[in-house]
Amino acid sequence: MMKEAGQVAPGHSNQKKEEKTPYLITDQTIEELDIEKINHFNPGLDYIENTDDLHPSVIETPDGLFCIDGYEVIKQAKEEGKTKITCNVRKLNKHDVAELTLRKLEGRIFACKWQSTLHRTDTRR
Repeated sequence: MMKEAGQVAPGHSNQKKEEKTPYLITDQTIEELDIEKINHFNPGLDYIENTDDLHPSVIETPDGLFCIDGYEVIKQAKEEGKTKITCNVRKLNKHDVAELTLRKLEGRIFACKWQSTLHRTDTRR
């Protein structure tokens, strides 16, 4: 049986598949950032203990700056009237909530501080 021109096999589409761009860290630096431009990223899980790092961890994407660990340091700097803060910055080509959550977790996991350090801050179930 021959297919007519333009006919598509079952389970297939003649539309081009959308190519998925992977999440890529394009740079990693320590830099001074404007405190007001940093968003607190809290996906409902946060750490019981504050970070041991000297600088907050921030992900920079085309959509903005997101603090994934060490926000208490930023909050304290705001209370002290500071306008800039030194941060560990990883530049990510794009993001979604799942990707930022994984980046938040990986920072502590690789530092071997993950055991029993998470608690739920989101009371919705």
